[in-house]
Amino acid sequence: MPTERFILRNNIAIVVWIFGAIWIGTLFLFTWLFIRDGGFHQFDPPIETAIMLIFWVFGFACYQHVASLSRTSLIVENGRVTVSERWPFHGRTEQFDPDEIGAPILETGRDSEGAPYFRCVLTTPAGHAISVAEGNDRDTVDAAHRRLLAALGRPIA
Repeated sequence: MPTERFILRNNIAIVVWIFGAIWIGTLFLFTWLFIRDGGFHQFDPPIETAIMLIFWVFGFACYQHVASLSRTSLIVENGRVTVSERWPFHGRTEQFDPDEIGAPILETGRDSEGAPYFRCVLTTPAGHAISVAEGNDRDTVDAAHRRLLAALGRPIA
């Protein structure tokens, strides 16, 4: 007997990972050029060195943020929920029954530019808040939220 399988994936983190990789790669390239040529010869050597160090400090800070973002997938199949989170260098998977969790919530906030931003958040039994859908379009995120509620067997408000 075939079973219904419900899948939600949130891959927004991949865009940030790519940007972070490009930033760090460019930083390595400019550092190599800086070392190879003995500086860029635009300012005094100590000032140029300080500028390069500032870029590296900013690069490490950005990388910490980039590495903290996960891509997620949620699968509801055969009465079980499987939530997977993947970061650039590790991952975590949880399995549980739908009855072990509360209903997913639709959060409303603002993005970095002040525009409305919406997230469908599910909290696992281990206490991890997982963003299974997010974006600036309320209708898209709300549709994912309603589909998830239906897949978990919860009433749709």
